[in-house]
Amino acid sequence: MIQWVISIISVAVGLALPMYLMSGESLSFEMQYGLTAVSEIFMIGIPALVFWTDCFQDRDALRRAFPKQTPDRIGLTMLSAVGFTIVGMVITVLWMSVLSMFHYSPKQLMMANPQTHTQLLLAVLAASIIPAACEEMLFRGVLMRFASGKWGDNAAIWVTAVLFAALHFSVPGFPMLFMIGVILARLALTYKGLTLPFIFHAMYNFSAVVINRYGAAP
Repeated sequence: MIQWVISIISVAVGLALPMYLMSGESLSFEMQYGLTAVSEIFMIGIPALVFWTDCFQDRDALRRAFPKQTPDRIGLTMLSAVGFTIVGMVITVLWMSVLSMFHYSPKQLMMANPQTHTQLLLAVLAASIIPAACEEMLFRGVLMRFASGKWGDNAAIWVTAVLFAALHFSVPGFPMLFMIGVILARLALTYKGLTLPFIFHAMYNFSAVVINRYGAAP
């Protein structure tokens, strides 16, 4: 019961922050990314930690969740994530062309583009590393463990992938996010932990930040 109470309070705090971001007030780059990171921690990270560690009583839970991996696996995972950045862009463009036939015009919050090296580092931390850690603990950690125990590993892959895509609340990004969810779930099950899913997720986010920074989107 205490797990749900802590999680509900944490999610409520996290939900209030995006509302401030979308209030129309002009926020500095640091405030935009800082609020985004803190919101991610409260909405996803803390609830995931509460359930994963049984209200922080199991202190070794995170160590077990992130086992060591060989350098070649880490390197291939990073390269795959960078490659999928381009694949994801193609999928999104094709999906947007389908949506446009139905006169769908998405309205999404646009974050400021980093202009300096310091801002780029902040963007990588707030939009790459923190979301990857929080979301992997929740989706490939807590939710996959629950779904695998209830319906088996194969069903858990598809269930968590759908939830991962849906809970990003992005219609334009749904197919791409769904595919990433499947890849991350496969990595978690095949390599028995969250190390490689976290690396893939963080590297994918990092690639997107760098592409936006330098205007290199094809």
